[in-house]
Amino acid sequence: MKKLIIASMLVAIASMSPVMAQNKPQAIIAVDAGPGMVKALEGVQFQGKFKSIDSKTRKVVIVGPEGRELEAILGDEVKNFDKIKVGDIVTLSILKVIVSDVKVISNGIKERQETITYSRAQTGEKPAGIIEHQVKIVADIMAINTKDNVVTLKGPYKTVQVAVGPDVLKGVKVGNQIEAVITQNIAVQVTAPPAK
Repeated sequence: MKKLIIASMLVAIASMSPVMAQNKPQAIIAVDAGPGMVKALEGVQFQGKFKSIDSKTRKVVIVGPEGRELEAILGDEVKNFDKIKVGDIVTLSILKVIVSDVKVISNGIKERQETITYSRAQTGEKPAGIIEHQVKIVADIMAINTKDNVVTLKGPYKTVQVAVGPDVLKGVKVGNQIEAVITQNIAVQVTAPPAK
């Protein structure tokens, strides 16, 4: 069974070197399964380079790895805007822990709790930030599709299909009631280009 600790995966992604500047989008997939828990993580990472910056309008142009340009106006929520320089590298990582910290329970009340947390770079640093959206649910397993690695969960408001890794389906079965946490992280980091 392939094992990978998701926390260390997040740390590794957050600390990637700017030498990887302008790599093509990279897929990230990891699976971890063990007693009392099943986890699966998937994500993608994009990188680009600041081509131009207008400090008055806060408009920037970012060039991707294939030469495509993206124009954006960075609002006041982007702290430390003055630290961005032409040539700096911006890295966007979108990571979704598809299902984590699953517990098989019985006779629970179906529920859904949502939380969103934010973190930003310290004053004086180049802009960076993470948005974490976490949903905790108690749901019934209505169906398991082992061919496509999809679980159908019936929660308090709706029934959804959730993709999982190939090893995640071990240890759960149709009829189980589970408590699970589904988390998505979106991280943006600006770094100086590598020294030449």
